[in-house]
Amino acid sequence: MSELTAAGGARLYELFGLYALALGLALGSFLNVCIHRMPRDQSVVWPSSHCPSCGSRIRPWHNIPVLSWLWLRGRCRDCKAPISVRYLLVELLTGLVAWLLYRRVFDGIADNRIRHLKDEAATRRR
Repeated sequence: MSELTAAGGARLYELFGLYALALGLALGSFLNVCIHRMPRDQSVVWPSSHCPSCGSRIRPWHNIPVLSWLWLRGRCRDCKAPISVRYLLVELLTGLVAWLLYRRVFDGIADNRIRHLKDEAATRRR
């Protein structure tokens, strides 16, 4: 394998790792909706995200997992009511689990591929 291909593969591997993290954070955000609404027998689809205190609609740019909670300092933009740290923790934990699963699965695949290439090279030398 050429150095250029190896470097590109490593960058692609890291890029997919970030993608897995982002998907995990988004899943964590949806889990927060489920955690909040399902015990209250509310729909997880409609209405759109809103502040439980004042009912104001959460704008899309204020609904970015982790970043929005930090940016708004854990408070509603409109009424300034506190937003539980649970939202942040669920998103972070779900993102971390998704990233770790990605690493676990693809590290195993990469190890098997390297082992296969080494065996193939050893067979050719004989």
